[in-house]
Amino acid sequence: MRRLEAALLALALAGCATTGDSWGRDKFLHFAAGAAVATAVRSTGGDDADAVFVAVSVGAVKEGCDASSGGDASWWDLLWTALGGAAAAIAR
Repeated sequence: MRRLEAALLALALAGCATTGDSWGRDKFLHFAAGAAVATAVRSTGGDDADAVFVAVSVGAVKEGCDASSGGDASWWDLLWTALGGAAAAIAR
């Protein structure tokens, strides 16, 4: 695993203690996180598919961590993370 991907994964895991689910700020933050991860992957030479895959993977790990720690795991959060990753990958 590349150092940047490991750092991004660590950042995602750091947010595992977050609870609650709202449709405003929370979904924007998931979208922005997905976009940031995808942008980082693209900037290190990954293609669009790599960028979206890593963004979704980081989001899935974060939601899995939420589920296993008694937090509020959300398919909607994962969807917004994926949408952010896809938007950043195609926007270049």
